[in-house]
Amino acid sequence: MKRKDAIHENIYDKYQKLHESGEELEKQVSRNKRSSALLMILFIILSLSIANMFSVSLGLRNDQLGLVKKHTLMIFIGLFLCFVLSKISYKTFQKSFAKKALYIIPLLIFIGMMLAPSSIVPVRNGAKAWIQLGGFAIQPAELFKVSYIILLSGVLARIEDENSMKDYTLIILVGAFTFLPYAIFIHLQNDLGAIIHYALITGYLFVLSNISIKIIRLWSLIGGVAVVSAFSLIYKLGADNLSGYKLKRIYSFLDGLFTGNYSPEFGYQVRQALIGFGSGGFLGKGFANGIQKYSYVPETATDFISVTFGEEFGLLGMFILLSFYLILYWIICTISKECQDSFGKYLSAGIGAYLIIQVFINIGVAIGILPVFGLTLPLFSNGGSSIFAILSALGICLNINKTSHLFEKKKKK
Repeated sequence: MKRKDAIHENIYDKYQKLHESGEELEKQVSRNKRSSALLMILFIILSLSIANMFSVSLGLRNDQLGLVKKHTLMIFIGLFLCFVLSKISYKTFQKSFAKKALYIIPLLIFIGMMLAPSSIVPVRNGAKAWIQLGGFAIQPAELFKVSYIILLSGVLARIEDENSMKDYTLIILVGAFTFLPYAIFIHLQNDLGAIIHYALITGYLFVLSNISIKIIRLWSLIGGVAVVSAFSLIYKLGADNLSGYKLKRIYSFLDGLFTGNYSPEFGYQVRQALIGFGSGGFLGKGFANGIQKYSYVPETATDFISVTFGEEFGLLGMFILLSFYLILYWIICTISKECQDSFGKYLSAGIGAYLIIQVFINIGVAIGILPVFGLTLPLFSNGGSSIFAILSALGICLNINKTSHLFEKKKKK
């Protein structure tokens, strides 16, 4: 009898192992499909980006192909960074030396920018946010979005792993300790758009955590009331009673939103962008046939890159482009959802938030439903800092998708 039981147990164990190996094989296939889908969507967006940049370059008076060459070079460097980071374990960023470096180095660079002469850190569009190195300009606030997401994800993961998610005071304090240094230095650079982006990423990760929904609703209500009150006050005062470029730009946005009147000085970009989108209609004017890029819309290669695309490919083209971004976001969300490791879950979710929030802000600004924040369209706009940052972040996502299950196995053992 004992021998029969032993045989039955042996058969059952073999069946269990076979079943587990089958499940693991299915999961591996799913992981491979996610990686392939992410890379395919990435390739499509980048290809459209290069083609659109060629069209934008036609509006330049000099060195038209120079813009395309530079943009393509930045993409290839970014893809190299993506490849390298996809091979480095994301768990490396949880090590003590990595966390210290990711926290201290950005702050030192921000301090250095405050002290540097204008020849190295020039003022552009009212913001002191770029480091000029010869013919290249680097925007640290854009590059450090990745390091910020890593730091905040590490903090939230540690709190979750220690079962302290109900300690709301602790979460808010450590979140503030992570966010405020970045916010203060970026504020000193006069880059409001970057601060808002950082804040929205922070809020996204807080919502994803196990913080009580009541707390989230309360803070969302407070934030919403504060924004509406500030906008109401700005609009009531009027442009003549406001001082400062940003306040007048917000007033122009509100006036344009409510009445359709955009001031020539502060609302010119948005008014021309709306003309471009409107003239494109449903199907657009056709590739390279847009006219807004011919000095009608400033910053057509960066902040208002979507205007040329929308004018030439119409509402249908914009819908398809936005669909590609949403698919990419969905893939990243799936990576986060399937990840059993807390750090990997928050890190991939934060990267997804980084991508999709910036997409909606950029397009929202271009169609006049948001104030002008000066944020580029990820993977599409010209700008090495943005391209390097988002492609590096996607490389980390690929590594999480590929290796997070290995750490899950170690925990079980």
